[in-house]
Amino acid sequence: KPLPWVLEADDTDERNKQVIKNLIDFFFEQPNYRYFLSRYESLRFVDSHAFTLDDGSDGDDGLLLLHMILVLAVRRLSPVRYNLIGITDVPVTAEEMHFRSYILCAEYHFADQQ
Repeated sequence: KPLPWVLEADDTDERNKQVIKNLIDFFFEQPNYRYFLSRYESLRFVDSHAFTLDDGSDGDDGLLLLHMILVLAVRRLSPVRYNLIGITDVPVTAEEMHFRSYILCAEYHFADQQ
């Protein structure tokens, strides 16, 4: 199973891997998580992901943890940090982030009402 893809569809594997590492670094800026998870092990998992799949293990536990780290990191990103992490080449404004959040909340509310 591949690493999560956080960039545009036409970006490279290496750039995707670098953005994932940037998000992991941002995630571990919050000191509370350091007691439960290892920044080093998380980064090592990303670096060695292709090799661990060759040894017969499926890597599902590591991928699940990586997805959780990425979700929590992206959730905490400000527009400025979003632009610095390198997820997109087009700068994002605060208004755009608020608008996207509103759309997601509206979609969630609509799905919850179904």
